[in-house]
Amino acid sequence: DLARNDLVQRLQADPGSRLVGLGRGGLSLETPLIPNLATVHQLNDLRGYFVMLPQRFSTLAQRYLSRERNYYFADSVTSQNFLNIFGVKYLLCERRTCGPYHNRFSVAQERGDVVLLTNSTALPTAYVAYNTQGYTDPSDVFSALEDDRVDVSMVTLVEGVASRRSTLPISPAVVHWAVNTITISANATEAGVLVVSDNAYPGWRASVNGVPGQVLTVWGSLKGVAVPAGQSTVVFTYRPRLFMVGMGVSFLAVVLLG
Repeated sequence: DLARNDLVQRLQADPGSRLVGLGRGGLSLETPLIPNLATVHQLNDLRGYFVMLPQRFSTLAQRYLSRERNYYFADSVTSQNFLNIFGVKYLLCERRTCGPYHNRFSVAQERGDVVLLTNSTALPTAYVAYNTQGYTDPSDVFSALEDDRVDVSMVTLVEGVASRRSTLPISPAVVHWAVNTITISANATEAGVLVVSDNAYPGWRASVNGVPGQVLTVWGSLKGVAVPAGQSTVVFTYRPRLFMVGMGVSFLAVVLLG
């Protein structure tokens, strides 16, 4: 019974972190990772992104994760940095499939053949990045994510912007999730890019201290926005163009019928 499984309870106690399953065998491993059951058991699963499967994220997922029966697993991940940028702190695996990860992740808990590993290099859900590198070619993202020498806590790739050099590491930010809205409180040591590990899906808009800002694409899939030094409140709202057109048509209909 998953509700009484102490591995699941441990994951529920850390709601800010994401989980990826390793391996494909056994209900004890797969069941908590099936998206609807992940919702029931309040597990923050990386594959929540696959509801709409945005193309940007799909490109990364297909490169770094294996797929079976419409579910993604991390048993063939070739890039720890891929897990890091999405804030994947926990990996759940069967003992026979998680051997390659023991050198990089620490064992948090074991129950029979199931092992819970902790990834200590996972990035926060939201943070301010100071050392940013601009790119236009998506292959630059792949090259960086696949290079073990790249420390993603010290360099951040942002699409279509000028590079900005800094020796500062990232600064964690406080994030609050609501329906179609993400509110983030950040305290930046210097001007930088606030990054949230959520997809840069078309229709998202951003404001910084009440002023509209340009939504940036970070690491080929995540969204961000430029922030000044000091305290800032950043709000991302989902307002797709089709939704706005529908609202306008509805308003016009009410006016004409009124």
